[in-house]
Amino acid sequence: FWPRPGVTSAMVALRRRSAPLTSDAAWLADFCRDVFAQRRKQLGPTLRRLGHDPARVLPPGVEGTVRIEQLEPGVIAGIAAACRAG
Repeated sequence: FWPRPGVTSAMVALRRRSAPLTSDAAWLADFCRDVFAQRRKQLGPTLRRLGHDPARVLPPGVEGTVRIEQLEPGVIAGIAAACRAG
């Protein structure tokens, strides 16, 4: 293109998992929408705003000061499952 556009692009490769992260994709999608809506925020306060106790739903080794975008998908799915369990 001329002139060169002032954008950056990237390619992303996706691999299908042998087993899904959850049996309820709708719940996981809703949870992700809610926590990712609070971008750049610490996860502990975000979970509290959503009515969850971070001390109860966060797995060992994950502090409430972490940002959701720093976590692996499996960890996020685990937190969502803990929140759903009540």
